[in-house]
Amino acid sequence: MSLDPLTKDILENHPKLTAEVIRLLSPEEIAALIKNVPAQIGLRMLSPLTQWKCTEIIKILTQKKSIELIQTATIDDATSILRKLPKANYLQLIKHLSNDKKQYIKSVLSYPEDSIGAWMNPVPLTASVDLIIDDVLSLFKNQTSLSDSPILNLHIVDHNHKIKGIIPIAELFLLNPKMRLRKVMNKGYKPLAPYQPLKTVSSYLEWENFSSLPVTDTESVLIGELTQTNLRRGQNTLKPKPQVEEAEIESPLWGSLDTVDIVLDGMLELLPKPSERPKP
Repeated sequence: MSLDPLTKDILENHPKLTAEVIRLLSPEEIAALIKNVPAQIGLRMLSPLTQWKCTEIIKILTQKKSIELIQTATIDDATSILRKLPKANYLQLIKHLSNDKKQYIKSVLSYPEDSIGAWMNPVPLTASVDLIIDDVLSLFKNQTSLSDSPILNLHIVDHNHKIKGIIPIAELFLLNPKMRLRKVMNKGYKPLAPYQPLKTVSSYLEWENFSSLPVTDTESVLIGELTQTNLRRGQNTLKPKPQVEEAEIESPLWGSLDTVDIVLDGMLELLPKPSERPKP
């Protein structure tokens, strides 16, 4: 049995309304739904849930379905879901990912959730300070980033991987291709520390000029970058969630509970009927 078109559209394209509907269901009911829908829709159901609910659902799902969800998710969504699970659970799941993605996720999960390290991209694009722009552009064409966000800045490092400067990728195409990076890089940034609380950096004036800031260790070695996008994502995730009474659930997109009822009915159609459920 498949979802009706309206329910499917809402689950795919309206995450806020999806979250409102899903939180009315028990972990067992949500797990039963996820088993019967494509992985992308399952992720829509799983992503907004609390740590407890997410953990309970992963326990109920088969390992095959859980792996399918994590493999389908973007790197940021996979990290967000795995962060909610006990260490033993997420270690079982990430070993089925590629080595690059596995290392990415392990890196960010090693930091407290409210720290910069937990929201940084641990594989920023880098180049040696002595390279000329023409060589960098050739190198850049052959590289891809694990992050789902566009690569915006190039980080200039020395032979010890210590940060020396940054420059927006777009600027490289406007400069003399024979110039060396050390001549064009920008030094007017403030490096961030991985254990620094995320809430302490949102007011930095540097955000007016840079789309991301480098994250370094105590020796100035580059270990990642924090983008404005991930800064906002982290702030929204860590923001205290208001307590809403069940009777007050209402989506500003739809203006009433009618659509919530339709979607809930559409999803419940996929749940086993009492006569179909296995006897204890």
